[in-house]
Amino acid sequence: MSIVTRLHTDGGDLVVRLPWRWALAPRRRSVRLPLEFVDEVRVEPHWWRAVRPHPGPCYRFRPGRWCVGELEHSRGRTSPP
Repeated sequence: MSIVTRLHTDGGDLVVRLPWRWALAPRRRSVRLPLEFVDEVRVEPHWWRAVRPHPGPCYRFRPGRWCVGELEHSRGRTSPP
């Protein structure tokens, strides 16, 4: 099974065309985003690295219950919700 997301520009928008399985949650096949809000686009060979930031040295969590600490990502650090 291949999971391929296609990107293209249409006027001043970035259009993300989702695979059919990913399109089930938002109930739409494509998502549009104005290009003025796009800072960076890159290809990540492992999809899970893009959606899973690195936990900081003092990050502790129990899935679905609580989390304490900071997450490290490409733009710095952030506190969990």
